[in-house]
Amino acid sequence: MSDSAAMLCRDCRFVLDLGYFWNTQEPREIFTGGGPARGDQDIDGALWRFLADHVYHRVRLLGEQSEDWSVIDVDYTRIGTQYPATVTPAEYAEGWRGRALAAQPRPLCDTVRALIRSSETEVSGPGVTISQQQEAAVESLYEELPCAESPAREVDRAELGVRLAAVERSVALVRRVSESLAGHPLEILLRESSAVIAEALEQDRPGLLTDWNGLASPALFDAERALILLKDTLGGYAG
Repeated sequence: MSDSAAMLCRDCRFVLDLGYFWNTQEPREIFTGGGPARGDQDIDGALWRFLADHVYHRVRLLGEQSEDWSVIDVDYTRIGTQYPATVTPAEYAEGWRGRALAAQPRPLCDTVRALIRSSETEVSGPGVTISQQQEAAVESLYEELPCAESPAREVDRAELGVRLAAVERSVALVRRVSESLAGHPLEILLRESSAVIAEALEQDRPGLLTDWNGLASPALFDAERALILLKDTLGGYAG
């Protein structure tokens, strides 16, 4: 049986997919689609770039059975060649432009992630049911919430305005759907998450509309990623 291997930086939420290995093989070797990973120039370049970028951070070498594997979610920046990779190893090794933005703190994501984890027991607890009408509302919300934008995407003020408007529409939609989920644990999760994001948007609107070295502002990127965390959670209820 094979497991995946990866390098993880907990501080920046970066994951470098290294390939896979066979648990029964001795000595153990990591493989990519093209053969042994030690012969893969792209992986080799990305690995040394990763180590240099995160030299003072909490970095771990993981297999799928490692305890920290469970912390990897859709907010993590994945360096790899297969979905859900954010950037390829070759692009990352060459000095990927999105690295600095992707490594910025994301307090909204941290808050929404904590809300999701605190709700897990109640949402999936025994006796918790969801009506067909509520399930349809959740599925519609899942479809409406946007997918993640690349942190390397260059923007101008017009695009920032479009992206901010999309976030505001999504937050309003999350709030409306929460009202239709009365009696279900998802109601609290969606209501509290939408309130937290909405408050953050109101606090620094000018900053949200200002580019960050030609990229989206860290605050706007944070809000978008927080919504992605919610979307991923809702995926379990969306048909």
